[in-house]
Amino acid sequence: MNQDITNKAGRLFRELRQEHNLSVAQLAVGTVSPSTINKFEAGKSQLSFFNLSKLLKRMAINLDDFYDQVETNSLLTSYRKFLDSFETVYQANDLPTLKKISQEKTGDYLKQTDFSHLIQAATASSLTKGISQEDTCDPIVQTAIREYFMKIKYWNKLEISIFNNCLFLLTDQMIQTIATELIQSEQVSVTTLINIVDFFYERQNYQQANKLLAQVQKLPINQNDLITRFKVQFMTNLLTLNELSARKQNQQLIIHALRSLGSNSLASSFEVYMTKYPFPKTA
Repeated sequence: MNQDITNKAGRLFRELRQEHNLSVAQLAVGTVSPSTINKFEAGKSQLSFFNLSKLLKRMAINLDDFYDQVETNSLLTSYRKFLDSFETVYQANDLPTLKKISQEKTGDYLKQTDFSHLIQAATASSLTKGISQEDTCDPIVQTAIREYFMKIKYWNKLEISIFNNCLFLLTDQMIQTIATELIQSEQVSVTTLINIVDFFYERQNYQQANKLLAQVQKLPINQNDLITRFKVQFMTNLLTLNELSARKQNQQLIIHALRSLGSNSLASSFEVYMTKYPFPKTA
């Protein structure tokens, strides 16, 4: 086991132990010394598979599932690094650079068809398409990412993050099916779901947007998550009020919820939103 995997395994083990409210001493009884666990959690030593399996069993965790999660966490870290490097260009709407990155990542995937290259190529292609409105994604990448989503059995942070960033490569029916699955699994945040409502609205699929919004409104929202609460109310106004009332209500919402907090840039983007996309004719 290389040092990187050892470090990640130790960190995950510590997180799981703490989630189960177990001290090192409590978990170690009859198997290994507390210092052995401390060294493992710090990435300074390894545990034998036999001892690791025994310790995990006390937390009702399967050894294979543990290492699957170690691998997933590793992928999540590398994916987040990619997103961080991509974000500056994306926020600047630098379309030529976005297209270049998308082409490079697609080329990387076609040369070496591993999962890490796939999710980076699909994400770059999707977010670029969202800005350019041009369908330039390689068919091989699009097919592969769609097949990946259809095969997912358990939705964790990595899967949800990839899904959230690859919406432009999926059909509305695929997105609705996955959103329903996420709600049923209770693994998704309101933030992700309201982003999907936003996505349907931009596509002028008001029926699906309304259907999903109704489900979102039944879910609890963290009172400290001001942006998500704002966006839920913003989308509710757009989808349930007539155009005049929606504009008036949302303008007041923007002033009180965003500009009063100093979020002028975000406030301006939502004001542009109401002019960029048409209002539902049935509202």
